[in-house]
Amino acid sequence: MTWTRREFVGFAGLLGLTSCARLEQSRLGKLTPNFNLGQDGPLRFAVLTDLHLLDSRSVGIVGRAVNAINNDHSIDFVAVLGDLSSHGTLPEMNLARHALERLRAPYFCVPGPHDISAGTEYGYEFYRRAFKKPQWKENRGGWTFIGLDTTGGKRLSAVMSDDSLAWLDDQLAHLDKDRPVVLFCHHPLGPNAREARLENAAEVLTRFQHHNLRLVASGHVHENQEEEHGGILFVTTACCSTTQKNTDEKGFRVFTLNNEQIQHEFIEVPA
Repeated sequence: MTWTRREFVGFAGLLGLTSCARLEQSRLGKLTPNFNLGQDGPLRFAVLTDLHLLDSRSVGIVGRAVNAINNDHSIDFVAVLGDLSSHGTLPEMNLARHALERLRAPYFCVPGPHDISAGTEYGYEFYRRAFKKPQWKENRGGWTFIGLDTTGGKRLSAVMSDDSLAWLDDQLAHLDKDRPVVLFCHHPLGPNAREARLENAAEVLTRFQHHNLRLVASGHVHENQEEEHGGILFVTTACCSTTQKNTDEKGFRVFTLNNEQIQHEFIEVPA
């Protein structure tokens, strides 16, 4: 079945554009069931991460990002890479959901450790109420996009759980090995990540040794990092938050996939 972009407008979206700091090289969700759009020119998507929403005041920078993304009608979807909230509370999750629902493009989320709800029987209780799935696989324009939960379901964990690894194994078992893949996760997986690399990152990457993994997009460290290793581009994007400090400018990133060529640029958003 073929879907038009308009049919997804009601499902929500995310991210934006203002001034640019361009980087180019070869590189890299919504809450809907699997969808598969035919390729019609380059595929463009935005990555937003580490919102750390706390109160109504902290929503401002996210709103500016959303406005910018909405003004770029070439954006096909948005991936939000965790730590949407500060403490995983229901009010914070609702703030994030309402902010992202203003997006015109479809959006997808993965959780970060700050999205684990302390004091609840099930750590993802409030995340799931707002954003449904912590992991997902979607197909678009000849590519496969996979969102992974790297938190292990624990607030202070940087280890992907056995259950999440088993889910990934199942997805890859049904995936054409030549199909290009983009992986979204909260924690960096790059071998030379400067800090906070997922502890079992090598175990995750080994699963792709016979697949065409092209890009891994992540957040968590609140600064821009980039490396290419073994034909895979690893890109970490700075936070888009006024409640967190980081050494880079704040904003989001836009990726363009043209066949299997990848370009990306970081878009700064005023705090």
